[in-house]
Amino acid sequence: MDHRVMKKAVTFDGLVYANRIVKNQETYAKCDNSKRSRYYGIAYATAFLEGQVVKTFHVITERTVSLKCGN
Repeated sequence: MDHRVMKKAVTFDGLVYANRIVKNQETYAKCDNSKRSRYYGIAYATAFLEGQVVKTFHVITERTVSLKCGN
C-alpha cells in the first residue's frame, strides 16, 4: 500500500523549456520501522500560458529505489 511520507515542491520562475530535467535532492524522511520500502516521486506542472492556467498529467519516476529502513 502506498502512503505519502514527505511532500516537497521544486518551483521555477520564468520560462522553462520542454524536457527539462528537474532534480529534487533535498527531501529526507526518517524511517519509522524496519520494513523494506520503495521510494518514487510524482511530478506535474502548472503554468500560465497566454493568460490561462494549464496543468499537466501526473507522472511517476521511471525507476523506483528500494530502501532498507532500520538496517
